[in-house]
Amino acid sequence: RAVNAADWAGRHLDLRRPDGAVDSLAAAVAALDSAQAAIAPCPLVPRGRVREGEAPPPRCTGAALDLATSVARMRARAQQALLAAAGVAIEVTAARELLAFADSMEVRITVHNRGVRPVRFDAAELRPSFAGGRPGVTIAPDSSASVTDQLLGLVDHSPWWVGGRAGAMFADTRSPEDGIALVSYGPDAPLVPSVAVPEGTRRLSAAQVTLGIAGITTTVDAGDLTYRFADPVLGEVWRPAGGVPPVTLELDRGLEWARAGQPLTRTVRVTVRSHTARPRALKLRYLLPPGLRVEGVPDTLTLAAGEVRELFLTLRGTLAEGRHEFGVGAESEGTTYAEGFRLIDYPHIRPIRLYRSSAMYVQAVTVTVPRELRVAYVAGVSDAVAPVLVGLEIPTTVVTVDELPLLDLGRYTTVVIGPRAYEAHPELATQNPRLLQWVRAGGTLVVQYGQFEMAGAGMMPYPVGFTRPAARVTIEDAPVTVTQPASTLLGWPNRIGAADWREWVQERGLYMPTTIDPRYRTPLELHDPGEPENRGALLEATLGRGRYVYTTLSLFRQLPAGVPGSARLLVNLLSAGLVPVP
Repeated sequence: RAVNAADWAGRHLDLRRPDGAVDSLAAAVAALDSAQAAIAPCPLVPRGRVREGEAPPPRCTGAALDLATSVARMRARAQQALLAAAGVAIEVTAARELLAFADSMEVRITVHNRGVRPVRFDAAELRPSFAGGRPGVTIAPDSSASVTDQLLGLVDHSPWWVGGRAGAMFADTRSPEDGIALVSYGPDAPLVPSVAVPEGTRRLSAAQVTLGIAGITTTVDAGDLTYRFADPVLGEVWRPAGGVPPVTLELDRGLEWARAGQPLTRTVRVTVRSHTARPRALKLRYLLPPGLRVEGVPDTLTLAAGEVRELFLTLRGTLAEGRHEFGVGAESEGTTYAEGFRLIDYPHIRPIRLYRSSAMYVQAVTVTVPRELRVAYVAGVSDAVAPVLVGLEIPTTVVTVDELPLLDLGRYTTVVIGPRAYEAHPELATQNPRLLQWVRAGGTLVVQYGQFEMAGAGMMPYPVGFTRPAARVTIEDAPVTVTQPASTLLGWPNRIGAADWREWVQERGLYMPTTIDPRYRTPLELHDPGEPENRGALLEATLGRGRYVYTTLSLFRQLPAGVPGSARLLVNLLSAGLVPVP
């Protein structure tokens, strides 16, 4: 019956008068409502989360799940077509975009009748905690009706597919079958099964409106609760409303490097945000490793409603070698808050808030840095190496490609070109003659990996060649063989040993040349199991009184990951032209 009614509506549809299909579509919706009511409930079974004294829900066969899903999808499509033909639109709007857990805000559910027939507005509901009552009104053509109430609590904005279980990016996340991850408030909070749902299916809220159209009564899924505002460029913008912790704290970085056993003084910026509608008193708490103390901030502070406060903490002390954790928390009204989020916001996707703890690692490494070392750094692609140099207290100037032609190279012992900088900035190649001339006068040029463009004429002082696809070492712990033990790159000012090749992440090297001019020294050999030997990880050449170093080692990955050996090796590369004369 539903299929016949829908087919009739499709054959007789007149886009100039879509209301002519309302009766047929209403009959289809009514038939599908009856079919869905006749299907036995088929809930997903929680994994061992049945409350004591309760019988576990029945398990469903694959055929039963397919039937339930097919009927539900057909019903949703029929309802959508009915609303479009009848000229009915539903808006579910919030007073603000973010609602702190346990706070409340005004929510309005509005039904617009833009058609030619009256529409009955019977009831409205918004999960998780809003019941707008039963308006029981008839909406005349070209008019609307609304219901307003206070909403308590909303779903957390954090994506279900990030974090959770140790060692897993895609965690076993608690999410109910309709894709709503409810916030728990106590022992009466609903139990939900552990299932993964498509990102487009998961909802932060779920509104339902019961309408009477063309003689039938049906409950319509009205979608997410949204926050609407006017943007001067984009016009009217709709964003899903969601829940956030009352207080969030964000550190400006997740990793800090330090020299082990040396006095440490660092400034860390912490952004503290209130998401509540009332003032909040906070008491700051710190997780401090042995040897560090915090200075420069009060122990308590009060945030006004919605206030954002930036704190600048001074860390002082001395750290032993190793990885240490420093964290900041805020205690308020019996709860400690110790996380913040970073907003991922693009026009073509829903806003995503990536949460992380308000803590960072301090990687203390035993490293010797020559006092005379002075570095100019030209950043490459996805390049976070320069902050590591600053953390190791190496005087470093970050230089753009446009600034490089005006730079007084004589002020520096070393110039570093970041990964894939030549590819991102082809004009950088025009600076090569000047840079190589500076090397011949006694400077040190360190170039991190590029791609096939590095085989072009004039890109490197002596030619190299690549295979296609390019050689890589993708095994993080692939053996590293030292082919030239006397190489100063591996011996001064830091002795590079087996321990320095441990704990590498993702890969060893990439885009490694396979044809290398003999004028380069190649102190390392490494390759993946089953692959041919390759000495293209580290190339060094003497030009006049200076040194040219080219490395395809993935230092740009290791240094932000806090791999100690990568920092010690990098200092050696930077110091290549400062080797003491015996």
